[in-house]
Amino acid sequence: MILSKHTDGGVSPMGRSRGNRQTAGRTLTLQFATAPEGFARVRGMIAYLAQREGASRAIQEDLMVAVGEALTNASRHAYGGIPGPLEIEVSVDDESMRLLIHDHGAPLTNIPPIPPARPASTGQDGGLGLYLIGQLMDEAEIIHPYHRTYGTAIRLVKRLK
Repeated sequence: MILSKHTDGGVSPMGRSRGNRQTAGRTLTLQFATAPEGFARVRGMIAYLAQREGASRAIQEDLMVAVGEALTNASRHAYGGIPGPLEIEVSVDDESMRLLIHDHGAPLTNIPPIPPARPASTGQDGGLGLYLIGQLMDEAEIIHPYHRTYGTAIRLVKRLK
């Protein structure tokens, strides 16, 4: 796993503007492969960062589950279960944690919405990940990062207090 682009007090690349100013915060980028055995470590790192910012155990657990679901989706859908590169941009300010999890695999041709209600069972494994993410996060959306012809990203926001 590679850690990079760590800043303190800068402008968050994922920050939403407040009036005429951007949300200031700390950012960190994690780069790693989609090997599922490493996902627990990544989830733990996200929880640790949230804890350092004063998040409750319940908020840390919400983040770990949502990030785990997003990583599993990237592994399954972008790379077909074969290891491939992933990147998580983490931005934290006094109020929230923002995560942009993106892969460099096959892009989604139709971006699905985050379902607000539990999807009906299809009889197959899976199918609840995006629903769980939507229930656990304050904001969640799937996007095409950087308007490239490859890769997909999910943007997650969780209030920390």
